[in-house]
Amino acid sequence: MKEADAHGGWTASAADLLKFLLSLEYGVSGSRIISPETFGTMLEKPSFEKDVEEWYGFGLDIRDNGSTWGHSGQMEGTSGVLTRHCGGYAWALLFNSWAKDLDLDGLVKYALSRTATVTIQHISCVHPRAIRTEDNRQVIKLMIPVCDFWSLYEDLKREGFDLTWLNAYKMADVVYFNTIFFQGCGLKSATTVYIGLTADSCRGQVNSLVGLRPFHVESYVEKNELLYAVLLTPTNGVSWALNYDLTVAQHRKNMPVMFKSDYNLTVQCLTEFKGRLHVTTLYEKVPNGECIAEFDLKPDYYQFEFHRQAKQGVTLSYVRAYHVKGKPRFSVVWTNQIARLSGTRHSVSKYGFLFELEEAAKKNFYAQCISCYESEDVLNFIASWNKAIVK
Repeated sequence: MKEADAHGGWTASAADLLKFLLSLEYGVSGSRIISPETFGTMLEKPSFEKDVEEWYGFGLDIRDNGSTWGHSGQMEGTSGVLTRHCGGYAWALLFNSWAKDLDLDGLVKYALSRTATVTIQHISCVHPRAIRTEDNRQVIKLMIPVCDFWSLYEDLKREGFDLTWLNAYKMADVVYFNTIFFQGCGLKSATTVYIGLTADSCRGQVNSLVGLRPFHVESYVEKNELLYAVLLTPTNGVSWALNYDLTVAQHRKNMPVMFKSDYNLTVQCLTEFKGRLHVTTLYEKVPNGECIAEFDLKPDYYQFEFHRQAKQGVTLSYVRAYHVKGKPRFSVVWTNQIARLSGTRHSVSKYGFLFELEEAAKKNFYAQCISCYESEDVLNFIASWNKAIVK
């Protein structure tokens, strides 16, 4: 690439940049370089931005509803980030290389969380493999190699936790699980769990179990075979219908028929295998239920759609990432179930996501769905939380 001189003639070290960022808010040696009114304008939310906690102000990227700000950028051979975080810390990072994972802020927050001298009031401790809510009712375990799943599952079962969510993904020919466990609540919880089943064996197992019904199904590819994981719970009189290995066209045709029969879609799992999408669906009969399902949703459009549906009074009940020819897509389901949705997050890489999970756990926001996907060789996550009234 051609050389690029400093824009505006400015050159600065990381320390200089940090001093400049802080001077916008506090000035230098008691003397402000801009007025408080001007600085407020830099942080102000544009009138066209609605129902968002992140926006672009005057020269600053604004996050956390106006309490975190900074800027980032990159060119071939260089990348950097400058942030004043709402937790009371500020940082400037400059690199002489291109960063594939652009979540440099997430990396800093994760590093701070692992430093004993950082006060827990500002940055809470993040555990990459186990996160518990403050009330100890939920445990999240991410990135579990499939070979380690059963030992971890049994450990949590002994503590009184039941599996409520499982998402599978494959990286470097190894299958991993993202899991959510819940303790002592009225939520659906798995009394029986199967993994590594073919479609035929899954169908046989499910149909042979009297008094149990599936409430969550996940498909994934391992050793060049399409496999299934299924979580089952007591039937309790609920009617259900589970469909395996549908084409997209079959799924589109089937949905309106099921909706007219008072069935809500609870699982819409799409997995690419041998050149086509394989669709697995699970329906439950819900009288007077309302259900809206979408798939092939691009990450850039997801946040807009999330807020649009929220305004209609429906709640996100299912979200899962998948790939189409290497490009990430989302499968989502909204229903009129009773839950107070607290938030959703997507397109955030591992370290930033671990930090955000811990922050949500401190507030007893219960993770509902967690899924991950690759984008430009970086593992990203999508998740939703709710503050459900749990009895």
